Amino acid sequence: MRKELVIVIVIGILIGSIVAYGIYTAQTAIKQYQLQKISVEDQPKAEPSPQITHTLTITEPTNESISDQEEITVVGKTTPNAVITIIAEENEYLLTADGEGNFTAEISLVGGANEITITAFDNDGNRAEQLITVVYSTAEL
Repeated sequence: MRKELVIVIVIGILIGSIVAYGIYTAQTAIKQYQLQKISVEDQPKAEPSPQITHTLTITEPTNESISDQEEITVVGKTTPNAVITIIAEENEYLLTADGEGNFTAEISLVGGANEITITAFDNDGNRAEQLITVVYSTAEL
């Protein structure tokens, strides 16, 4: 009986040692992680560079305007040399802005409300979009 008791005590000491070593290793790893985290947080963060925004401004026609002409001129300004798409009720138009970003396009309207989507894409792939509504009516105002 004494022999079994010695074996149980030795096994208990071995298991206790393994558990204690595991706890010690985990605590050491946690302390190292916290030190690394603190050193990373103390480093100065790089400021993001200011982004030049891609803009699109439609000067003609104004949104929710009424026209008695079947064709209107869309005039606007965007990033220089941007590609412009104009999607009207029945037609699509593709053009390029000039070196100053100005663009002009003649588009056809259909009777009633016309939703016109103007989208500009710059050379970096940025996109700016505006939606305007123009009502074409032949009624006397």
